[in-house]
Amino acid sequence: MAIGLIAVSLLLPLGTVHADGNAHTTVDAKAGPFAQFNKGLSNGQFTDETGSSDPADTGLRVLATTTSIQITYTGGVIRLYRPDPSNNPALTPDGTASGSRPLPYGTPTAKTPVPLTTARYGQLLYRIGPKGSDAVGVVFLKPAVQGSSVTITPPAGATGELYLFINDTQYYDNDGGYNVDVALTDPVSVGTRSSIHADAAATPEAPAGLLLAIGMAPLAGIAAWRRKRTQGPHAGV
Repeated sequence: MAIGLIAVSLLLPLGTVHADGNAHTTVDAKAGPFAQFNKGLSNGQFTDETGSSDPADTGLRVLATTTSIQITYTGGVIRLYRPDPSNNPALTPDGTASGSRPLPYGTPTAKTPVPLTTARYGQLLYRIGPKGSDAVGVVFLKPAVQGSSVTITPPAGATGELYLFINDTQYYDNDGGYNVDVALTDPVSVGTRSSIHADAAATPEAPAGLLLAIGMAPLAGIAAWRRKRTQGPHAGV
């Protein structure tokens, strides 16, 4: 009987556990949409010999049932190269420059080879899925201060690993990084004990009938043993 109860307790879910995925990620200032993005691009007298580094992999996977992506800015700034290093402003994830003139650092022209021409330089971007995916967008549209959050609805049909990176042309001369907390929400899937994975997938719960059968099996065995004892050759003696 005790064995049956233990078996049931191991299989029963600890309440309703949603298939939420959470991660803390640092997005390096050199992170582009993929490794070596814009390698060799000339910028005046300077040439990027290495291109960007890989994007920051959150370790979270957007599923077809994922309803939202929440990203919280927890700190960190980046600096992009300018001819006068003393005039390199610190940028926050929305692409706003700090200092005496806290204006946006700027939006590239339509022909500038950046990951997203509609985003500002230094702005935090996301990508869902493999290299070349069209599911690319801006994270923070408004001024981002430490502790501020945004909630993004995944584009229709976009599934795959969630990556974060910076909007820029040349990356080799950047420094710093943005620290963010990321959470994916999928309220449809539920899991059992130890069933939540880094890719935000969940192991389905065992059917209620199976749990009941496993729990009752030892009780059925005890009842059969008692009948055998009472109906044996010495029954009634």
